[in-house]
Amino acid sequence: MTARGRARRVVDRSPAPTDAAVSHPFFSAVTLLDFEPVPGTAQQADDLRASYLRPWAAAYPHADVEAAFEAARPLAVLHAALVRWFRLLPAVTPREKWEFMVL
Repeated sequence: MTARGRARRVVDRSPAPTDAAVSHPFFSAVTLLDFEPVPGTAQQADDLRASYLRPWAAAYPHADVEAAFEAARPLAVLHAALVRWFRLLPAVTPREKWEFMVL
């Protein structure tokens, strides 16, 4: 990402198409909180979620950030599935397809 004044530009300089994308910022949090084991107690997982949402709530005080996060959950799962289906699966070998039960 580059910045000049208030303008921002995202550049993917990899030689081949990658998984990089501009998407909703809650998609990353959903992936972290729903699919990766968070070490510690349930309270610590809740604290991690609250820490992630706190800056968004401060930036958008009139928005219901908790409701937006919950609404993003199923969309984040769909986004992850589509990325894997259309971008990653075509690149795997026939043996890997068998191992992952993708025929």
